[in-house]
Amino acid sequence: MHGATNRSGLLQQFKRADVSSLLPVCGALVSVQQLAGLAAQYGVMLGATDVVGVRMAAFQLLTDVARNRWRELNPDQRMAATRLAWQEFTEAVSPSGAGGADGAGASGAGGSYPLRGKAAELLAVVVRQQGSAAYAEILPQLMTGAAAGPSQVRGGLRSRLYF
Repeated sequence: MHGATNRSGLLQQFKRADVSSLLPVCGALVSVQQLAGLAAQYGVMLGATDVVGVRMAAFQLLTDVARNRWRELNPDQRMAATRLAWQEFTEAVSPSGAGGADGAGASGAGGSYPLRGKAAELLAVVVRQQGSAAYAEILPQLMTGAAAGPSQVRGGLRSRLYF
């Protein structure tokens, strides 16, 4: 019980950290490749559920930054957050990413469903913060992506649900 309280306190402390440090850290934790590199660098063995859990937490922190601290970001950081959100969303809904891009080695399109949902939510929050011009810019890209297959349709619809 004490460990859960301590983790909650650390998470709250991390949420209040300087946004310029949050973006690169969360960006690295969201990326499967960068997360694997960090784990190897520090000699940490991450199981499949650990990878998904770390990525889910990083997505949530990024979403919280975009939703609650957007004004604290400078224009370059906003652009970086937008690029990251779009990149993670497109990777999450790509056919090659549907079966294990979550780092869990899950097979089938349902393996990364929670991560696809988090990627869609992050993209929607970032686009909402950018304003109507960003929505008008991204909608055609979502529609084009939806023509590529069922996973992209689900991802596009999910992100529009958050809009």
